[in-house]
Amino acid sequence: MLAAKDNPCRKFQANIFNKTKCQNCFKPRESHLLCDEDLNQAKPVYGGWLCLAPEGTDFENPMQRSRKWQRRFFLLFEHGGLRYALDELPASVPGG
Repeated sequence: MLAAKDNPCRKFQANIFNKTKCQNCFKPRESHLLCDEDLNQAKPVYGGWLCLAPEGTDFENPMQRSRKWQRRFFLLFEHGGLRYALDELPASVPGG
């Protein structure tokens, strides 16, 4: 016979009394999100654009202040996961 810890719960189902714990294994929701398929089912909490200065930019140097910044779209998920994608279109990348 398998113990509860040897038989991992595959699908998170919220507990009636504590919505952050699974009703089958009493582990938190985060422990159920182990693969990319599960991450795609997580709810995004916030998303938007983030502009980053290129690595090695010296803001004291006026010539480097005008370098193009890198723009990334990011999604923050309810379990704390973060996904982002680089925007490589030259027309949409803002100047410094």
